[in-house]
Amino acid sequence: MMKFSKYAIITIIGASLSFLIFAIILKLSNISVDSLVNLQNNILKTAIVQTAGMSTTASLAAVLSEFIGLFISFLFLSLGFVFLSTYGFFIKDSKESRFKDINFWVGFITGIIALIIFLTLFTSMVSIFLSVAVLISCIYIIPLANTYGKELKKWIFFRVGSHSVNKALLIINLLIALGIFVVVLSNQQYYKQSFQDDMTNVVTSMIPNNTMTDNTAIKEQLSLQIKNALQSSPIFESYFRWLPVISALGIWVVLEFLRGLIFSNFAGLFSTIMIRLKNRIDKKI
Repeated sequence: MMKFSKYAIITIIGASLSFLIFAIILKLSNISVDSLVNLQNNILKTAIVQTAGMSTTASLAAVLSEFIGLFISFLFLSLGFVFLSTYGFFIKDSKESRFKDINFWVGFITGIIALIIFLTLFTSMVSIFLSVAVLISCIYIIPLANTYGKELKKWIFFRVGSHSVNKALLIINLLIALGIFVVVLSNQQYYKQSFQDDMTNVVTSMIPNNTMTDNTAIKEQLSLQIKNALQSSPIFESYFRWLPVISALGIWVVLEFLRGLIFSNFAGLFSTIMIRLKNRIDKKI
């Protein structure tokens, strides 16, 4: 019977808690496929309607605040992988078969816990892709970090976390983009109608209310004209046709930018802290 070390148990608990916090923050931030697909509309509504009368700096802060929840949640997702990559750095080569290797089960159990958390808190199809991506990454990252630990010669502690978490997040980003593509493709007509409604609401909301006259008829007429213009425009028809690709590619580009610029460096910083901390604890023992 396999016996988990204290460090293995701490790794599973630490990574699982990080994934739980990631899921809770993502849930509370109300990020959904609808909000991601209609990202340009949401930015437009925030930038034009909600920031009326604000300064440029305050307006920019209001727009960026829409993404704070997503940003913070991915920091905790990265932290979960840091626990696993740090564990992978310290493991020794095992002569056991894959399914008898305790290190495999550390990643697998953590991935299963994360999968259960995500499928419990989220009900969308994208959550299934995210859950599978995290499970694959949890299994993959431990031996990957161990390999990096043996091959790297400089800035080892930092680069073990940075490189291995970077690769794990690549898997996450690809499967999230694929999930969004599948969801939008299967609900293309719904998102087309949603886009038209949002564009109409943004434009009509810019008409100021006047107590002296009734603007209802004006807004209804303008709304009808906008819908007719969108439905008869070959440019917008082409946009809707390519919407699944545009949505998936747009989200992937944003996540990839954050992965390379912020999340991988964040992972490197915390892997350095965790590895040094464990080394100090081991020396005292």
